[in-house]
Amino acid sequence: MGKIRAFGLVLIAAGIFFLGYRQGWWGMIAWWRVWAWLRAYWPVLLIIGGLLILLRPYRRAPWVDTLYSVLHLALDIGVVLVITSLMVDFGNWWTWDQEYRLPVPAPGGRVGQVVPREGPSRDGIHSKIVDIQWPEVSTNAGSEPARERYTVEAHLNLVSGGVDLHLGGAQAGSPTLLNGTLEYRHEAPTVRAASQGEPGRRHVTLDLIQSEEDRRWGGRWVAPFIDTPGPLRWQVGLAPEASWRVNTKVGASRADFDLRTVRLAGLAMDTGAGDFNLWLPGPGVWNQQLPSQPIDITLAAGAASVTIYVPRGVGVEFEVRSPVSSHNLTDPDLGLEKLGGGEYRSPAYEQAILRYHIHVAMGVSGLTFHWLGDHERV
Repeated sequence: MGKIRAFGLVLIAAGIFFLGYRQGWWGMIAWWRVWAWLRAYWPVLLIIGGLLILLRPYRRAPWVDTLYSVLHLALDIGVVLVITSLMVDFGNWWTWDQEYRLPVPAPGGRVGQVVPREGPSRDGIHSKIVDIQWPEVSTNAGSEPARERYTVEAHLNLVSGGVDLHLGGAQAGSPTLLNGTLEYRHEAPTVRAASQGEPGRRHVTLDLIQSEEDRRWGGRWVAPFIDTPGPLRWQVGLAPEASWRVNTKVGASRADFDLRTVRLAGLAMDTGAGDFNLWLPGPGVWNQQLPSQPIDITLAAGAASVTIYVPRGVGVEFEVRSPVSSHNLTDPDLGLEKLGGGEYRSPAYEQAILRYHIHVAMGVSGLTFHWLGDHERV
């Protein structure tokens, strides 16, 4: 098989792969496992390259020539997949095994009790149920949750690999500041909480960190590319009475952030391959304590599909830094003004009582934006 013919077959295969990936034809395949498998076994390509060098002088024999052609085709396909994996991870190839460093809260004060317990299991997957109580403050009558007298500002740091992540608002009046069910295979996730206080205000830092072993491998390897029994699931609920800054770093996954009932003060999302759906809250959740400055939303995505829903009447400004991506921000039905340089803004943005500044940096991705009416359900 000639080199040109082999290269043509590789291009055809790559084209079919990318077309199917973008159109959702490969829904049964767990791509987060494919990329993990490539990260683990890419040295096989070096072995194949060495065999090609050794076999080249003996290609006159028909069986050697056939073997040489097959190995050459395998090498070409492997290189294409490795390059794809690099694009999917959006630059995280070399940092995958490095520790993700989280900000350390200053000493002083304490957060409420962290109550972890084992949850149900399924197909060798375990779960950890976490309830983080409200920080308590001392009063003349004893102690009571800080939400009764204090403004609570919470900073959530969430780090995981390939998981199905669902983040949303908890029930109002709940005794917990955060509750969640975190699945794991090898080692339970790390949960940390700390707080510091000042008159009338409590600052709380919460860390939910997947174990290094689960971040690296994520799934059960009965069949590397087939999703059995499925990725891990994390479900996290945030108390609507606190204001939240959320910092997440996740691998190849699906993430649904329904924050319509959460006082969101800021969001930074770094994700690899997968689908990310984000619902942002309207002004009603703030109870007349609206932030005076735009709320920053930062999204860094690899080969992901990102969909954002914003309530009508809220000011929104997009700053898109994604030369390879596609988006619908120029759709006339959205009514966004194009400012140039990848910036788009809703009409009367400066006059809106609640504003979002959304910075998007994406690789091979698609961004879809929707206005969400008061009576619409998605």
